[in-house]
Amino acid sequence: MKVLYFTDLHGSRWKRERAAKLAIAQKVNVVIDGGDILPYLDDDVSDFIENAFRPFCASLNAAGITFLFMAGNDDPIVFDRFMADAIKDCPLVHRIAQRKISLGRYDFIGMNWVNDYHFRLKDRCRLDYPGAPLEEQDGPPVIYGQEAKIDNWEKYVRGLPTIRHELQRLPKPRRLARPVYVIHMPPYHLGLAMINRRGLGRADVGSKSVYDFIQKRQPWLTLHGHIHESPEITGIWKRRLGKTLCIQPGQKGSRSPDGDRLVYISIDLETRAVQRLEESPLT
Repeated sequence: MKVLYFTDLHGSRWKRERAAKLAIAQKVNVVIDGGDILPYLDDDVSDFIENAFRPFCASLNAAGITFLFMAGNDDPIVFDRFMADAIKDCPLVHRIAQRKISLGRYDFIGMNWVNDYHFRLKDRCRLDYPGAPLEEQDGPPVIYGQEAKIDNWEKYVRGLPTIRHELQRLPKPRRLARPVYVIHMPPYHLGLAMINRRGLGRADVGSKSVYDFIQKRQPWLTLHGHIHESPEITGIWKRRLGKTLCIQPGQKGSRSPDGDRLVYISIDLETRAVQRLEESPLT
């Protein structure tokens, strides 16, 4: 089974269009979008869903390509129903956040909750594990469209399930299946979630709970995203954790030293042969 995987496009129309053309030209079986689909909120999100995301889904469906996707932490929950509506006529397109889709011998299971971070938008934030420290916040935490409901972020988030709990609640793979987990948050300790923090230098902001989950379950493959710059900082985009191959391709935007580029992964699921590839707008 041939897979094309990308993540963190953040509303880039040319990247999404290019990904569709690549998938069709390469005759892949499955396309996976790991999250952070929508443009930032100063752009027209509704127009993007109707005139970019919907046609993308329709083109893959018409080509007989299965498309698996989930929203990410920068995709406000209020827009989930609009993305669900965009795929209602596409039987080969599936949302996988906290769900399982079985294709042949492979079970694809998604999870899009992320560790608490210091930015304001908290729609899909959780503490990593019970008692985990809180991030120092840059501004008043909000859930998009419900700002007045979060008066005390610490009390609010400590009343929610943690990343560890959310992982335990995921659907279980079939007994003889090869599980492929699409987890937006990268694991800690593998060099897949490195940032350069102002005044602190490099920091690993990955999830300890995701690391523990992978180490214990040993799935066939895990796919991550969220930390765009990590592969450029460390040169690492894939690592082994026991028998599991973990992949975090990153993504390049206009502020990247290489300019705006589509970063994606080509995967042969049977052999787990993988390539990290890039496309420029001029390619």
